[in-house]
Amino acid sequence: MRVLLVGKGGREHAIAWKISKSSNLTELFLWPGNPAMSSLGSPVGIDKAFSHHDLAIWAKKENIDLVISGPEAPLSEGLADDMFAHGIPVFGPKKSGAMLESSKVFAKEVMQAAGIPTAASHVARSEAECRSMSMALLKDTGGAVLKASGLAAGKGVFVCVTSDDIEEGLKHLYHSDMKSAAEKVVVEEVLHGRECSYFTFIGSQVSRGLGFAVDYKRLHDNDQGPNTGGMGSYTPVKWLPKNAMDLVEKVVVAPLLTELRRRDIPYIGCLYVGLMWHPKKGPQVVEFNVRLGDPEAQILAVYDDRD
Repeated sequence: MRVLLVGKGGREHAIAWKISKSSNLTELFLWPGNPAMSSLGSPVGIDKAFSHHDLAIWAKKENIDLVISGPEAPLSEGLADDMFAHGIPVFGPKKSGAMLESSKVFAKEVMQAAGIPTAASHVARSEAECRSMSMALLKDTGGAVLKASGLAAGKGVFVCVTSDDIEEGLKHLYHSDMKSAAEKVVVEEVLHGRECSYFTFIGSQVSRGLGFAVDYKRLHDNDQGPNTGGMGSYTPVKWLPKNAMDLVEKVVVAPLLTELRRRDIPYIGCLYVGLMWHPKKGPQVVEFNVRLGDPEAQILAVYDDRD
């Protein structure tokens, strides 16, 4: 197979390394890639500013058999739609499915419709409304989580346990380069437990679980400081119960796929289920992502290779 991998980070390096070991691979192309990945595949000689439509035309001419998107942004912008329009299969959802990550408001609506366990939430459409909602939730429950609905590179979530925390979160959401992602903000209750992520590959409404991983999100030791999106991770997650995969598939993945099918939204690719695991309540969904995590992709690739 002639494969095109889209992306340029550590996650894509791990994916490229894994693909390069496959006996099914004829040639691996990278766009835009990075110098460290060049030993694993051939960089595509077109400007990284080209549109996905232009990339699809190139892929068609080069007889690409499969396109894999590492990051979420190309998928949310319609990369898979453009490729499928040219008859090229993509491991990654179309724009409608990618909204599970690109719109936290949409993801919450889907979870609620599907009966998936998650935090109670409200949607704020202005800074004043967000402040009012979060302060009220803080007073009632002792905490509030503020989430930019749009893509924010994993840095749009603020867990607040004081009014000062809320004001700091509002400053980042509404008075920084994050404000476009925060046109809508999800304000939700704080979930308690231990956080982990579940990864599964989905095709033709069939889920094949890849496994669990845990990343380190806070900047400082002892789970302190701002959210970084992830710095380091580990797998296997030995503190999970033995039936963890079966349970997540039953209460999260299967209902999600049923609801997407009801909405006529096809889903192909990797589904990342961010979870808070409560010792009594079990798994509750924090978020969905539509790709492998970074840095989780790196350790999952290596662990699977050794296993």
